[in-house]
Amino acid sequence: MNTENTSQSGSQQSAQILEDLKGRDWPKILTRALLMFFFGVLGSAALWVAFFLAATQVIFTIFAGETNPSLTRIIKQLANFIHDVLDYLSFASDETPFPFERKWPDAS
Repeated sequence: MNTENTSQSGSQQSAQILEDLKGRDWPKILTRALLMFFFGVLGSAALWVAFFLAATQVIFTIFAGETNPSLTRIIKQLANFIHDVLDYLSFASDETPFPFERKWPDAS
């Protein structure tokens, strides 16, 4: 008898899970998943560019004796873009980063 109750309970749970899955907004979920993949790749590339520019900044500082303000501004903008991407990937924000809903981030 115990096995029968467990079996019925399991099938009721399975039916409930299937019903819940049918009620999801699958086009919205799949669109978000594709955008997350796209921004994951874009954010990763932005991180590599920021790293390269930071290394360039070190070399510039060695030879010029001071930092390059333009490089500093660009690296800050990339850091803010990466922050926007991570907010989107972590579901902290539903607003898609640049180039969709948001503008290119400032260096603030």
